[in-house]
Amino acid sequence: MRRTLFLVGFMASGKSSLGRKIAKTFDMDFVDLDEAIELAEGKSINELFEQKGEETFREIEAKELRALDLENKVIATGGGTPIYHENMDFMKENGAVAYLVVPTEIILGRLRQNAESRPLIKDLDDEALKEYVETTLEQRKTVYSQADILIPHTKSFSLLKMELSFLLS
Repeated sequence: MRRTLFLVGFMASGKSSLGRKIAKTFDMDFVDLDEAIELAEGKSINELFEQKGEETFREIEAKELRALDLENKVIATGGGTPIYHENMDFMKENGAVAYLVVPTEIILGRLRQNAESRPLIKDLDDEALKEYVETTLEQRKTVYSQADILIPHTKSFSLLKMELSFLLS
């Protein structure tokens, strides 16, 4: 039986943090797609965006997603991963997809703390950041919502654990 869980959601929604916790709980391996891309390309995500642009980055991202060993994995994707190159279809065909639903205000608070490490927002002032997050999140919600399970940020881990045990069995 192949057990694979893909975590999707906007940047700073907690995919990597929750992914590590889920992987440990269910005795699965954790993969951060951004880290896998950096390892494969020998460059940071910021460098890839700056040197190759977003379009080429999205092609690299799709290629690396498909190159992953999916056996018994929890995979934290980038915020834009499900939107491009039929990646959401690929993930749904190869595992379960969970969408981390986090309010805009919480995302903004987290992004303000580490905007410089995120290429799409690092040069935005506070007002532009708020507009970018609201607009982009609204555009992406339709694709994110195709996930097999929606995980509100308020859900307790014990309840989530029960739901995921059914999804991953």
